[in-house]
Amino acid sequence: MEWTLNGTNVAIDNRRLAVDQIALWVTDTAFHAGGRSTWLGVQPPPEAQGPPIFSSVGPDLYHGGSGIALFLLEHAADGADESHRLALGALRHAAQNRAHIPAGSRLGLHAGLSGILLALAAAKATPAGRNDNEEDDVFVDATAAEILIAIGSAAVAPLTEFDIVNGAAGAVIGLLASRGAFGGELIAVAERLATGLINAALVVDGAMRWPEPQNPLRLPLTGLSHGASGPGLAFAELFSATGDERWRVAARAAFAYERGWFSESMQNWPDLRKLRAAPKSGSLPYLTVWCHGAAGIGLARAIAGELLNDEQLRDEARIAMNTTMRWVDTALDTPWAGPTMCHGLAGNAEILRTGSEILSQPQWGRTAALASDSLSESVLRAAFDEGEMATPGLMLGWSGIGLFLLGSLRSTKFSALHPRWVQNEYPSTKNGEVV
Repeated sequence: MEWTLNGTNVAIDNRRLAVDQIALWVTDTAFHAGGRSTWLGVQPPPEAQGPPIFSSVGPDLYHGGSGIALFLLEHAADGADESHRLALGALRHAAQNRAHIPAGSRLGLHAGLSGILLALAAAKATPAGRNDNEEDDVFVDATAAEILIAIGSAAVAPLTEFDIVNGAAGAVIGLLASRGAFGGELIAVAERLATGLINAALVVDGAMRWPEPQNPLRLPLTGLSHGASGPGLAFAELFSATGDERWRVAARAAFAYERGWFSESMQNWPDLRKLRAAPKSGSLPYLTVWCHGAAGIGLARAIAGELLNDEQLRDEARIAMNTTMRWVDTALDTPWAGPTMCHGLAGNAEILRTGSEILSQPQWGRTAALASDSLSESVLRAAFDEGEMATPGLMLGWSGIGLFLLGSLRSTKFSALHPRWVQNEYPSTKNGEVV
């Protein structure tokens, strides 16, 4: 709830203070050497086995320096020169260490090269980066060219990863979001990758789905981060960029697979990880977060529904957004539901804010604003769980929360959850209200 004191909007001021506090924490915890910057943070263990590891962050968008740079560059757009310098240092470190990205993640948006490309596009789009430092401009353009060569080379080989986080769907979305900075030829690479996605799909009754690369005998997944919504959204973006009807057909086929799993009673789509077949009895697991379940699926359908002018997708998006709003309402009444972008309050609130803008549903935006205020207050009280928040990263740490809070204050060029916003093609917000 927003309230005023002596003509000052206290909630908005708290959001600004929280953003600046996060930027200060990120700045104060950085390590520097040779024009590069990095951080220590909690990283997932190899092969997701064992306890988390406390180490230097990687080059990627999800945990690493590219994601931290994305927040810092948005903060720099408000005149924070130190944030811009630190972002370029983070990108230099990410560029030098990109060879350490695992082979199975090299194409991905959040875990791979296309995420670093997106952060470089952000550097090129940020006002402080346009003409202040020629050396920075040369670095950004040269690194982007090298990454494009690497992605282009991978696009001619059979695909092994298909999702947004690790695979080709993420590369398509990242390339399209970056083309304003690096040229329209990125569309041709995106089309080659999208063709590979179609060739790799399993098609049953006109519905496309993609097997888990490491677990091909398990059920193909639903959801945005690793399931069919990712390729569906990538195809919809490509249709918007090219007008080629085959991408519209492919998008609808991907969303059709998830439609078959929708639960009317749960108003949600199940999390199919670890399942080889639908259970004959008992209930399926359901989540409502960006990575799995209604929140991410709703985000994909809200955007794709507009791009494809598809009312069925819009209707499904409304269902998913209402489920997500109930999750956020519940989270605001609990001691702490987790703050992060990937599977916490910031991510679900950003999805509601995005859905409100696209589908003109102000109640979702109001709930997102309440989440902004709750997160701002927690930042200012330093009320985070240290185990979860011992990282400056984008999807599981400070930078993602900072980027979300910036979006509650003004229109931002980039989103941690979906980079279409680089093009600012939907209505913008001011102080959390649609304008």
